[in-house]
Formats: sequence, structure tokens, C-alpha cells
Amino acid sequence: MPGGYHCNCQSGYEFDLDSHVCVDIDECFLQLCHPFSSCFNTQGSFHCQCWPEYKGDGFLCQPPQKHGPPLTVCQQHREYLQESLSIYPELEAFIPQCDEKGQYKPLQCLGTTGHCWCVDSRGQERVGTRTMPGTVHANCDQPAALLPRVETVCERWRLSLMTHYNGQPSSQDYMPLCDAHGNFLPVQCYGNSSFCWCVDRQGVEMIGTRSYDDVKPPCISGDAPQLNNALMYPVVRSSPSGPAILYTQASQIGVIPLDETDPVQEKSTVLLALKDSIVIGIDYDCQENMLYWTDFGRHTINRAVLEYKAEPEIIISQGLLQPEGIAVDTVHRKLFWVDSGKDRIETSGLDGSNRKVLIDSDLMNPRAIVVDAKSGTLYWTDWNRDAPKIERSSLEGHKRNILVQVGLMLPNALTLDFDTNHLCWADAGTKKLECISPDGNERRVFQDALNYPFSLAIYNSHFYYTDWERDGIVVIDQSTGENTAYLPIQQSHLYGIIVIPSQCI
Repeated sequence: MPGGYHCNCQSGYEFDLDSHVCVDIDECFLQLCHPFSSCFNTQGSFHCQCWPEYKGDGFLCQPPQKHGPPLTVCQQHREYLQESLSIYPELEAFIPQCDEKGQYKPLQCLGTTGHCWCVDSRGQERVGTRTMPGTVHANCDQPAALLPRVETVCERWRLSLMTHYNGQPSSQDYMPLCDAHGNFLPVQCYGNSSFCWCVDRQGVEMIGTRSYDDVKPPCISGDAPQLNNALMYPVVRSSPSGPAILYTQASQIGVIPLDETDPVQEKSTVLLALKDSIVIGIDYDCQENMLYWTDFGRHTINRAVLEYKAEPEIIISQGLLQPEGIAVDTVHRKLFWVDSGKDRIETSGLDGSNRKVLIDSDLMNPRAIVVDAKSGTLYWTDWNRDAPKIERSSLEGHKRNILVQVGLMLPNALTLDFDTNHLCWADAGTKKLECISPDGNERRVFQDALNYPFSLAIYNSHFYYTDWERDGIVVIDQSTGENTAYLPIQQSHLYGIIVIPSQCI
């Protein structure tokens, strides 16, 4: 990477932030082998071997054909381990205990150490039930729902590091941050320091996201929240009859009608609910009354007619990793979007046809994108912490150049003010909302005390932006600079925002 380097561990290893070396991953803990096989961990890999007389590659094992009463899984497991002890003397002498019916006893113990744990009907350990020698055993007769759930990678990592720190990590030590479900939080930090970065669902650092200041990087969570059962079926639930704000909030798209320029919060509602989705970018084609959006959770691009009970349609379902900003060219009937996972900008027809990559170099964390169809210009932001910038090119990806590079930190939001023919953006790092002319002159600061903007829209001389600190929408009057906040009932991050006009221009 420009100005530095980045090291990746080989497959089968993970980076230890404490020792700064690549350490072996114990794949056997992940239970990847077939229940009728044994797993042997090796450096950088693992090996699955079917039990004696079973046929298969270890990932799928077929039971032997024997005469007489067949052995149960527990009995076969016990026989195999008894044989294995003579072949692999270094193995600890664990022999599973079976009941009179040949089923696994709910409580299993390792005689050589005194450790005990609960198992399920397949003999698999119920993580969280293991007890130390001399302590009270877990109650294995409890229903599975009452027993601790299986620990996640994030939780196991925390436990491992806690042991490494002798139970007392310092304020500067790294401890993985997990949510209530055990998933990695999108922002990870060293203790309470300002050294933070974004991670993906597996906890792997995303390049170009490291911060060393008090402003944490704008990381998007890859886990979709649960929806109300009443909102499960994805259909458009209302059709805005006048000007309205549309915003994305995780698994749903909300709508707030406008009275002139003021949101009518008591009339806000869910326009579209999408299970397992994380809707980020959003744009609107006034000619066909069609809404387009990117789905970070499902890795798709979708659209729906804004008519009551209309169903959404997936137009791009392959080759996307982390689609974020999206822009509709209503003149040339094209679609443009950024993919922050693949670090590229793509285009297609409005139905997803004629897809092609426009730009795939010198991008690190692209987020927002807008199109000026009249001038044939594409604009986008890149909030790479080492080199943030706002760029532009032709609609074919030619004549690429940097429009703004100085005075940026985290340019999340981008929009066009067609009344003034200026490009405007909001920066979550500098806390500023600024505009500039297409030739790079007339740069003006409208606000310099924003909270944490993510997306930006303009309508009737008012700015509208989604704010991550308030988890709401902030409206700024361009003439007076006055701010008004509107907070949706559901408290979670808001992402994209657009304003649908009362009529097509």
C-alpha cells in the first residue's frame, strides 16, 4: 500500500495482536469434521479421519455394514478412542461414557485432569458447561435452551486473551469487543485508547480504517437486527403523495412526509421492511417512481416501485461484497455504485444489465457517490484514513481527478445542490458541512459543528443529514444555519437519506 505495508497471515493462521505474530488456528474447535470422524489439528491446517471401518474423507463418513445389533454412535466413539490410544499415545485418555441404551451420558469427564462438561445427543460439548477439578458440575439435565449457548470466535478470543493477561488486562491492552450475541463489534480499539479500526464479521481488520485520534472510524455493522414479525413480508407499505424524506435504517426504509421543509414526525412510518438486510445507499428515479438501494447484509442491489403493496426486485445479486453508495442517472438511464469491500466503482443499466467496472485502482474506503447527468460527471468520496479525498470522473470512468484533498478526515456524505450547481459534503472527522463549485473554487463552510454525519441530501435550501450520534435526522436551514433534529422511534444507526420532491423536475 502507498507509504507503508500490510502483512497478511497465511491460510490457517490468525494474527496475534499481542505478540504480533501469526498463530495457528485450531480448526478442530470449529467442529468441521463429520460426527463419525476424528479431527487432528496441524500447523496451518487440520486433518479429518473417519473412524475405523467407516468409509469417507472425514467430512462425510458412511457407517460400516455389520451383522448383529449395530453399535450406537457413543459405543462406536468409545471403541475408536480405545483403539486410538494405542496409536496416538500423546492423546489425553478421554473415553466417552455411554448409558445402558448406548447413548452419551449427559455429563462427560476427563479422568486424568478432572475436567467435566455437558454434551448433547451427538456427544458434542456444550460450550460454557466445562467445570474445573473439584468444582460443582453443571446441571446437564437442564433443557438446551437454558444452558449457555456456543461461544463465538469473538468470545473465545476474549477468554484466551483474558487468560494471557492473567485476568487483568490494562487500559491499553487489546480485548476483542463483542456484542450481546457474541459477534464482533464493527469498531475495535486497543483498550480505551484512540487506536481503533474497522473489522469484518470474522474480526479481520479492514485496510485503511485505522484511526489514532478521538474520532472513531465510521464502520458499518455486518449483522442485521431482528425485525418485528408484523414487518416480515417485504412490500411497499405506503406511497408518498407529496415531498418526503426517505432514509435507511438497518433492515428497513423509513419515510417522513415534509410540510414545506419540516419533517412531520408523527406521520413517519416504515416504507419497506427487509429481513436479514442492511440497507445502506439509496436513490430515486422520479421518471418511473422507482426506488433503488444497496443491501450490505445480503450483498445485493435492489429496486421497488413506490406503490402500495409493490414487491422489491433484486437486480444485482452476484459479485458484490460491501455495496454502499448508489446513484441513479435519470438522463442516461444508468446505475452507479461503490463497493467498499472490493474497492471499486461499477455501473449498469437500471435493470442490472450491461454491468461493468469503471474504477478499481487507488480506492480504499469509497462510500458516497452522486451523478450529475447534465454535465456527465460522477463524484465520490473515499474516507481512507491515510488519504481521504473526493474525486470525479466522466460517466465512463475517464478524466479521473481529485477535486478535494485538503481539510478532509472522514468524508462520508455527498450530494449535489442543483440550485447553485455546487457539490456538498459532510465530514464526520472535521465535523464540517461544506460545498464547492465543480471547478474546485468557491469552497464554503456551512456548518463546522456537526455531530457524526453519514449521508446528506438537499431540498428547498435545506440540508438533511443522518447523524450517528443522535441516531436521527438533522435539518439545517442554509439561510439561517439553524439546526433541528428528528429522531425515529427505533434507536439505531441511520444510513442513506434522500428527499423525494412533490413533482419531477
